[in-house]
Amino acid sequence: MGNEFFDERQKMIDKTLLNLVGISKTFPGSKALNEVNFSLNRGEIVSIVGQNGAGKSTLVSIIGGIYVPDSGEIFIDGRKVRILNPAMAEGLGIGMVHQEPTLVPMMDVASNLFLNREHIKSRFVLDFKKMKQESEKILNLLCFAISPEKLVEDLTIVEREVVEIAKAMLLNPRILILDEVTAPLGAGEVEHLFELIKDLKAKGMSIIFISHRLQEVIQISDRVVVLRDGEKVGDLNIENSLSMKRIIDLMLGEKTVEDIRGREEIHIKRERILMVKNLSKNRVFK
Repeated sequence: MGNEFFDERQKMIDKTLLNLVGISKTFPGSKALNEVNFSLNRGEIVSIVGQNGAGKSTLVSIIGGIYVPDSGEIFIDGRKVRILNPAMAEGLGIGMVHQEPTLVPMMDVASNLFLNREHIKSRFVLDFKKMKQESEKILNLLCFAISPEKLVEDLTIVEREVVEIAKAMLLNPRILILDEVTAPLGAGEVEHLFELIKDLKAKGMSIIFISHRLQEVIQISDRVVVLRDGEKVGDLNIENSLSMKRIIDLMLGEKTVEDIRGREEIHIKRERILMVKNLSKNRVFK
C-alpha cells in the first residue's frame, strides 16, 4: 500500500511541468494575488478565468517574468526556479502572447518575428535570408501559409494572432501563455485558431489560456482555474460535466450571486432623450 502511494505521487510529479506554490503579489493599494497555487501538466490546456481585477493577468505575468512575486515558489520539472524577467522566462521554455498587439504594422512578418533577436551575417549586416527561412519554417509548423515578406498591416486579424504565436514559438517553448488572444476575433476565426491550439497540444505543448468568453473556455480547456479577488477559488476538470453556471458561481461568489438574485426589480421611467429623423450625409448615408 505504501509503495503504491509513493508510485502515484511520483507519477504526479513526473506529469507536472509547472507548479506555483503560495504566490502573492501586492501593488500600491491592491492585493493582486494572495497565496495562489497553480499547476500545469505536460500537454495540457488550462484556462484561468475570473472577473476583471481577479488576478489573471498578474498571475501569467509572473510566470512570464514581467512581474516578480512578493512571496511564493515556482517549480519547473520539480526544480525550484526564479523568474526575474522575460528573458529568464524564455530561457526556461516559457512563451507569452500578450493581449496587447506587439507587432509593428509597417514591417514585414519576418522582421517582426525576429525583432530584437535578429540573425547577423557579419558585424553590420543582417542575415535576411536565414530569418526568412526560419519564419517560413515556423509558420508552416503552425499550418498557416503566410508570406514572411508580407507587411503586417496587410494581414487579417487572425493572421496577426498567428504571427504573434509564431513569435512566441521561435524559441521552442514548452509552455505557451495566450492572454485574451481571441478578444478581437470572430467566431470563425476563433475556430481556426483553436484548431492550431489543439495541434500544439497534440505535439506536447502545455498551454495557459485566458479568455472572458466562457463558452470558449469550456470548448478548449482540459481544466479551468477560477480566481476571485486575487485568490484561487476553483480548479475544475472539464471531463466532469463542467457547466458555465458552476464557473460563473465561483467567479461571483455565493454571496454575490444571492445578492443579484435577491434584488428587487427596478422600474425605470422611460423618457425620450434623443430622437433623429431624416438624417443624411452626402454620398455616405440617407
